[in-house]
Amino acid sequence: MNNVSIIRHLGLIVLMFAILACTKRQTRASDPPVDTASPASAWSISYSDGSGNGFFFSQAADQDQASFAYNPVTPRESSSGTYSGGSPRKGTMTSAQVTELKRWVQTLKDDSANHAAQRGMGTGAIRLTTNDVEEDFIVQRSQPLKDFEAFLAAFRAP
Repeated sequence: MNNVSIIRHLGLIVLMFAILACTKRQTRASDPPVDTASPASAWSISYSDGSGNGFFFSQAADQDQASFAYNPVTPRESSSGTYSGGSPRKGTMTSAQVTELKRWVQTLKDDSANHAAQRGMGTGAIRLTTNDVEEDFIVQRSQPLKDFEAFLAAFRAP
């Protein structure tokens, strides 16, 4: 499989996660927190921003480092026909980036006042998978979401 095929497959996966985010249950206060104590435990986080750009972060239990993939919207895929999310990118994450990512996701998850019932333009869809448990939630356009997206800018192509 070449890089274009891999990126297209990741795009389809992220799109599927975004669609499922609209139909899955919302998180509750009783849901377990994001595992921030053990960066080496198996986990994955996908995020689709308000423009449909996709981020996928993961780490298998047997991996030393977490990895990321950024799958941007292309003009052909955008609703305007002109928007581009930039170039695709993938790589590994530092332990500090993993810790910060998990902290952000936990913060957004806990802030249920900023959750949305349905996926709309400008919202962010997050899927968190840990220990075979999947959680989906949608975050309304808000300052915390903007700050999270500022953190994610490091994973976009330079």
